[in-house]
Amino acid sequence: MTTSRSRRTNRNSSPTSVNTHVQIFVKRDTYDTLQALFLREGAVGRVEVDWKSLRRAMLSLGFAMTTRSGRVREFVPPDGLASSMTVEVSKPSKGIVQGKALRRLSQRMTRLYGWGPASFKLQE
Repeated sequence: MTTSRSRRTNRNSSPTSVNTHVQIFVKRDTYDTLQALFLREGAVGRVEVDWKSLRRAMLSLGFAMTTRSGRVREFVPPDGLASSMTVEVSKPSKGIVQGKALRRLSQRMTRLYGWGPASFKLQE
């Protein structure tokens, strides 16, 4: 899986670092997926995220997913996020997102939306 350039729809609202004030309450499966996405640093062993889990997590956050071409999927953010830029992701052939692709995706989401591991809390 690779992340590629995003289409910019709002040039003036793009965070570049983690916004520590953002708290998004999510269900357990979404929380686990996003923690795996953002907590690579210091992780022991190989961190990987199942493609279906990633897709479900993004949809539960209000993103819409469209097919750009072939295996390229585009996640379109909901209104109200700090940036309205989309994220393009190549669907992995084996259904697992890992390594550099996982790191690029988490960096892009931090840069665009200000998200990090502390941004997500379990919904009660």
